[in-house]
Amino acid sequence: MKVLLLRPGYVRRSYFTRFNLSEALTEIFVGPVLADRHEVRVVDLRVRPDLERELDGFVPDVAVVAVHPFSLGRLDGLLADLKARFPRLRVLLVGAAEYGIEHLVERPQDFIPPLPEAPVRGSYLRPVRQIAAQALAAWDDGRDLRDVP
Repeated sequence: MKVLLLRPGYVRRSYFTRFNLSEALTEIFVGPVLADRHEVRVVDLRVRPDLERELDGFVPDVAVVAVHPFSLGRLDGLLADLKARFPRLRVLLVGAAEYGIEHLVERPQDFIPPLPEAPVRGSYLRPVRQIAAQALAAWDDGRDLRDVP
């Protein structure tokens, strides 16, 4: 499968977001686990906000989207745009390692379907890596996500 590891841009540009940009740790740790079995492309819209240009013809089957409280306000529009461009796209939400993981664990109701197929509710990066890999393997094999812890 073709997998898009996507980091949404922040809702507002501020001093914090302009000069204190954290590394994309989720993508750094999840990407290599998925690259063994899938073709992976990483796009960080915080740094390069033109999604069309960054995709450059890449048509993903799955988008693994790293969410962060600062990007939550743009998430619905971004996911709707992705679903319109790629109608068969499946979306897996993971927490951005620096702040977003706890948001998914404590307030999963903020991520209401139908836009994402599933949020990963694991705390810390190691379980997130395992769960994301298992979810993509389930989709790749035609299994239901209910089989994934």
